[in-house]
Amino acid sequence: MAGVAHVSFAGGGVFLPDQKPQDRQHLLDYVTHLVSSKPKVQILLRRQRWLAESCSYCFCASCGRATNVSCREMGDLDSYCVQCALGSRPEPCESRSNNTAPAEHLTLALAQG
Repeated sequence: MAGVAHVSFAGGGVFLPDQKPQDRQHLLDYVTHLVSSKPKVQILLRRQRWLAESCSYCFCASCGRATNVSCREMGDLDSYCVQCALGSRPEPCESRSNNTAPAEHLTLALAQG
């Protein structure tokens, strides 16, 4: 679905619009806040599947900033800050996997494994 972000977590999920820069900032803020109360949060966005989780400070593989919310694209071992992972960049970083297939729905139980 273009223009929609699907955020899911144990116990629920939500669809958020992703059509304007304000929508993207709302998504970043929502995920950052949600990770403080949910151990793992899955985000389906722009044909990419991300797993966000709380950590005790790691460094973003893209910008190098320290963060306490780690975002990993499914199948990638590198961790990114929320801004680099879900920010308004039109294309993913070259260091990220070049998955061109549409993201299929993934249950949270599978994301944890």
